Amino acid sequence: MIRKFSWIFLIAGTLIMICVMSFSGKPLKNAATPYGIINLELANSAIKVQNILNAWDNDISKNTDVIAAAKKNTWLDFIFIIFYTSLFYFLCKKLVSFFLKNSGWKHAGNIVSTGAIIAGLLDVGENTGMLKSLNGNVSDNIALFTACCAAIKWMLVFITIIFLIAGFTYRIFILKTKPGYRDEQN
Repeated sequence: MIRKFSWIFLIAGTLIMICVMSFSGKPLKNAATPYGIINLELANSAIKVQNILNAWDNDISKNTDVIAAAKKNTWLDFIFIIFYTSLFYFLCKKLVSFFLKNSGWKHAGNIVSTGAIIAGLLDVGENTGMLKSLNGNVSDNIALFTACCAAIKWMLVFITIIFLIAGFTYRIFILKTKPGYRDEQN
């Protein structure tokens, strides 16, 4: 399905982008926004968004243009989306390949892999909304759209992570000990 080099590329790209996003997002954390860009992602009204932008705009302790840092972090997230979405999708597909055709795990994995793609698309919508706000187009509609995309994205990401942990744990500790499982699978 996916070759060893592709796995290494997706894993390395995801890990590198986590580091890049963490580093580029450091200036976004202050007393008003302890979670950095996540505070902006989940701000569901124009007032909340404007308060965050004001906190970043007035933050002189960073010796940097925090709004510009937020824009850069958001643009970098588009690269991250490609890596994490692809990694989650292919991990789910790899996991379901270990299970019987009509098993609940296989059906759930196919749904969760689709959810990983949807999470990536929602992340694109979220980033688009944040960039509009960061460029001065602050409105309740944009804030609500951005927050809804972010909330559903985070839910799908958590579901995917939980599914992968549970599925690989089940495969490693339960299926390997089940006699004849390899013969049943085909």
